[in-house]
Amino acid sequence: MTSPRDLWLNLENRFWGVSSAYIHQLCFHLHDVHKGDLSISEYLQRIKGIFDALMATGSPVSDHELIAIILNGLSNEY
Repeated sequence: MTSPRDLWLNLENRFWGVSSAYIHQLCFHLHDVHKGDLSISEYLQRIKGIFDALMATGSPVSDHELIAIILNGLSNEY
């Protein structure tokens, strides 16, 4: 019979790879966001959504990096 601890460790091992891949995907999307045709509000909301998802995974982005990402994705008009 499998103990609850063994079940937990099995689940943790199975989903750790998914979490790592998910975190990597979020980071990629955060660095890939560009304002383009979005309004400034939509642009910042999209970044905030990804930022919040990273915070929820325990992988926060520093304020310095977030500012650089936001400025990097803006068009020349800004």
